[in-house]
Amino acid sequence: MELDTRRKILEGVSDRQREAITHVDGPLLVLAGAGSGKTRVNPRRLGHLVSEGVPATRILAITFTNKAAGEMRSRVDEFLDVRGLWVSTFHSACARLLRRHAEALGYREHFTIYDTDDQIAVVKEALASLKIDATHYRPPVVLGRISAAKNDLIDPADYAVGDYFDQKVFDVYPVYQETLRRRNAMDFDDLLVNVVRLLRENADARETYQDQFQYLLVDEYQDTNRAQYEIVRLLGAKRKNVCVTGDPDQSIYGWRGADIGNILSFERDYPGCRVVVLDRNYRSTQVILDAANALIAHNADRKEKAMWSEERAGKAIEHRRYDDEGEEAGAIAAAAREAAREEGARYGDVAVLYRVTAQSRAIEERFVREGIPYVVVGGTAFYQRREIKDALAYLTILLNPVDDLSVRRVINVPARKLGKTAVARLSEHAAARGLSLLAAARDADAAPGLSPSARKAAAAFFDLFAPLAALGDFPVSPIVRAVVENTGLLASYRNSPDPQDVERAENLEELVVAAAEYDRRAENGSLAAFLEQAALVTSADRSELAPERVTLMTLHAAKGLEFHTVIIAGVEDGLFPLDRADDLEEERRLMYVGLTRARRRVILTSADWRARAGFSETRRPSRFIREMGKNAVAEIDHTAAGLARRLRARTGRGRRRDGADGDGDGGPSADEMRSEPPAYSPGQRVFHETFGQGVVTAVAGSRHSPKVVVTFDEHGEKTLAAAFARLVKLRV
Repeated sequence: MELDTRRKILEGVSDRQREAITHVDGPLLVLAGAGSGKTRVNPRRLGHLVSEGVPATRILAITFTNKAAGEMRSRVDEFLDVRGLWVSTFHSACARLLRRHAEALGYREHFTIYDTDDQIAVVKEALASLKIDATHYRPPVVLGRISAAKNDLIDPADYAVGDYFDQKVFDVYPVYQETLRRRNAMDFDDLLVNVVRLLRENADARETYQDQFQYLLVDEYQDTNRAQYEIVRLLGAKRKNVCVTGDPDQSIYGWRGADIGNILSFERDYPGCRVVVLDRNYRSTQVILDAANALIAHNADRKEKAMWSEERAGKAIEHRRYDDEGEEAGAIAAAAREAAREEGARYGDVAVLYRVTAQSRAIEERFVREGIPYVVVGGTAFYQRREIKDALAYLTILLNPVDDLSVRRVINVPARKLGKTAVARLSEHAAARGLSLLAAARDADAAPGLSPSARKAAAAFFDLFAPLAALGDFPVSPIVRAVVENTGLLASYRNSPDPQDVERAENLEELVVAAAEYDRRAENGSLAAFLEQAALVTSADRSELAPERVTLMTLHAAKGLEFHTVIIAGVEDGLFPLDRADDLEEERRLMYVGLTRARRRVILTSADWRARAGFSETRRPSRFIREMGKNAVAEIDHTAAGLARRLRARTGRGRRRDGADGDGDGGPSADEMRSEPPAYSPGQRVFHETFGQGVVTAVAGSRHSPKVVVTFDEHGEKTLAAAFARLVKLRV
């Protein structure tokens, strides 16, 4: 390899980054803190291995999103023209291996990969077949427990029964798994579990892949589950050339099976490993990092490190406190507008993060009212839209005719006189004859109970696939075009007056475009590979951020992103940390992730009252704010009580006669204002922080929901909820 290439690979890196990049043989743990340049280190390490003479085909690099895999490949291409390098997600790599060894595991090559909606549908079938009430044993919850078992490599026969619910899961799990196998389908968890089976049980396959993948690099290792841990262990067992990068302080996916213990125990699992700590942050100010360091120091399960930055200046973190979520939402809108007006900034530089998705409603409503452009990350993904899934189901049937779930999805889409009753009778006929549902459609004349029109429609459905199959396997775009047109899908939406149907037609056209792009990009493409790519796209791979829109998203979705200004909403005990959270340390890590998304500014907001299940509850600011350190966060109280204190300070008023803080006329204390709606009377002069001074003209509403009508000097008449009006009584 030319000296210039090696010099380019190491250009502009720090000493510690260089140490991680140039390590070749033996295990390596890179503790890469937030904003420490990990995306520079990993691809350069791959380039350095090749420059040292390691064949690219002997390297396997694992990332957690397809997007990250693509970015890593493109960064390697900046240094080298490399062919044969495996850079992919765990699931993509496993799917690729399983295509080669499907038959050894009891599957056919073109197995279907079921997404969450498909999995839930299978769980519902299993519950129905076992006569288990799906209203009491909700399919998503049952599926969650099955998924957790698979992540821990627990087979149906070994599933532990801890309670009555688990007993039902124990009954459903084997039925669910057998249904998948009968339909030649795997779910996401099966991709991992079956590769573990392959490597454990098939000595030839294990030897082959240990020799092929002599160097492993695993990114975001703190987010691996037991199955992923086992895959890495089995592949790296022979040579121990395993490099993992990650940060225990950013392990936030325990709820979906991630085990922080995998990274914490790496040094024990690989004795003699080198440890490189990347603790310099190139993103945030030291002000932000000081708060984040102080917060995360309260966790016990971590590797000791303190992030630092050369950017010493910066605005203090602000905690802004409001009476209720409506006031909070209005303040967030104002803060977003303020941040976007800073020199060189724009709306796309601002993110509003929250713990639960329900929090976005009040914020969205306020943004709409004030005309602030925004995008909510986490809407329906392209490949999850109904019309796209319909088209993909047709394509899946071409490769996997025994996938009854796909057949059932589209057998009457577009409508072809095969309603639920007809499909049920056809399914009964299939079960009685030991046929797939598609084969039963071909044999519809023999199905009892079907009307002549239903028999004709079923046969016509079966006949759709022969000409489609004649198109072959590649290129993909003509097949996709034929499916959306010849099945009637495109016409059914294009001819509809409904604007949503017009959009669905456009989405189907976009699917054809996606297939054409795939054809141009794929060297050895196939319909199977195209469908696999579509199935493995995750929400984390979506590019929904917009330069001229504020980003609204959950804290989990913000992992890996950065913004000039980050506003974290609802920072209250019971909401963040969540009162139902099993792991307080993971909640703290989630706050750490939120703080370190910001380059220059962090604003935390909380409300003293928040609606929940139709009732208003009192709230306290989160313990996490205190844990950041009393000097790290500037407290700004925008509640009515806080306003009263500031007004007294401006007017020089004293204390109430009983010694409590008051406004000099027997007005309510802070505690009183939070527990009982204050009493007002017509003629009372009042002050409001937004509307200024005015006079109460009437008191209305019920005893439980009193309202106060105020005519303000400059803003006219307003009707306000007495409990949240934030009015300060003035002495005339």
